[in-house]
Amino acid sequence: MVALWALLCFREPYILAHEDSHLSDNTTASFSTSGTGFKANLKSLFSSCWGGKGGETDELRPLLGESRERTPLTWKEIGHAMKNVLFHHWFSKGHKTFSYTTCIVGFVLLVGAFQFVFEDWHLMIQDGDRDRCYYNDFCYRVSGYDIPFNLMISNLAYMIHGLILCWSVWIMEAELLAWCKRIERRKKLKPSRLPASQVELPKHVLECPNINAHLATFSVPHLLTTPEEDILLRAEAHKRKFTFSIGYAFAWGLIFEGCFSMLYHFCPSRLTFQFDSAFMFVISGLIVLSLYNGISFKECTHGQRIQHPVEASNFFLYFIVPLYVFNYFGSLYSNNTTSFSLGMQIVFLICLVAYYIIIFSWAGVKLFYNISSWGDFKKCDALTKALLFIVILTLTSIVIPVLFGENLPNIFLFSCILACLLAIIGKVVIKFWQSERSHWTVKKVAFRIFQGSYVLVTFGVMGTAVWIFSAKATTDKLQSPEKSRDLNQACAVVGFFDYHDLWHILSSFALLMGAYLVLYISE
Repeated sequence: MVALWALLCFREPYILAHEDSHLSDNTTASFSTSGTGFKANLKSLFSSCWGGKGGETDELRPLLGESRERTPLTWKEIGHAMKNVLFHHWFSKGHKTFSYTTCIVGFVLLVGAFQFVFEDWHLMIQDGDRDRCYYNDFCYRVSGYDIPFNLMISNLAYMIHGLILCWSVWIMEAELLAWCKRIERRKKLKPSRLPASQVELPKHVLECPNINAHLATFSVPHLLTTPEEDILLRAEAHKRKFTFSIGYAFAWGLIFEGCFSMLYHFCPSRLTFQFDSAFMFVISGLIVLSLYNGISFKECTHGQRIQHPVEASNFFLYFIVPLYVFNYFGSLYSNNTTSFSLGMQIVFLICLVAYYIIIFSWAGVKLFYNISSWGDFKKCDALTKALLFIVILTLTSIVIPVLFGENLPNIFLFSCILACLLAIIGKVVIKFWQSERSHWTVKKVAFRIFQGSYVLVTFGVMGTAVWIFSAKATTDKLQSPEKSRDLNQACAVVGFFDYHDLWHILSSFALLMGAYLVLYISE
């Protein structure tokens, strides 16, 4: 139902550039508001087929420019494209660094985390010390072994939503490839001319596994292709302008969040909480990067500075890895039973402050790279970026640390969540400023209200989940075991799930809804 609602709100048909004007049009067009019928969108969801004409652009956009006339895609085209994407883009070709790196980080971290948590649980079973793991004994449901089956099974919501999101992104990528093949087939019948001062790219560049080997001679060998192979080659070349790597990384991030949260609730404690929040950092970072990088690679234009995207290796090495290190030492810092000398505390705090300064400085450079004069700040989008940047800086550096005190893991977690929520708000506001509101009709306004309801419900679900997490806690890993047991409460839903289980379910829904929203408004 969430996927259906997101489709009705945002997912216009992918509109491909017109065959005669694809070289002059900007193929990163925007969502069109005409043809936004529920019937067409429902048809798109279940059959991946659509028809109708495109219209004027607005602030919410699909992947490509507009086509004058088209017939719906057939099931055969979609099925063949899905097979092609699965076998030729998931495992061999295609830009997928975020997707692969997310899986590598998840599996590597999962092995060590399981060893640590399992040993804690095993020692509790052996010596009978129930203070090792912070359970809600009033809602403790077991199945076969002495583990909180209800707390662990509620994390399946993350995994199920991750699979749903993965399927949705797979369909999006397959539909794009199918449309590209259709357009390239039509262009074969009506060849187009190259613009002035541009040369045709050799076909070998598209198939070469390492083009760097040819750069020394500035030449490549000729690539012989059949007409059908040439159509597929050009279609895949057209598709390579668009990347779904972060979309798949979202899906894997949701699945791993479910795995790590399930692992944490195997034996909840202050030190094992670092595993529970591990992929919340990744998901929050991916949200911000999706809004910044976009879903399409930007073309180089003469006399204009190019906004370089953030690569997966930079993201994980310079953001996620340090955050994991600080999260681990933050757990030790806030653990009263762990010896953390004064000297180590000073070094830790100095490194943490330096990290904050470097990250915010780097983010500021990325945000305002193309602003060369004070007059550029008078534009609404630049003012929105500057205002939200100051708000995020203030909240994450001052307000949240004051609220959570020495609970550094929660400071890191809620700082990331808050930063990604404000980034989404900023993107929506900027898109609103850039829209042509003078041409709005009553129907368009009504549809914008319908889209706004999705956004409000997304934030409402997340707000409710955070409120349950903080106000309805059934354990407190920061307190002593005795004080934590005072918070234990009876099961809240069907005699099986407690309030923390509701946090898992609601937060997973909020993440899924937010992922769809981010994917559809990314440029």
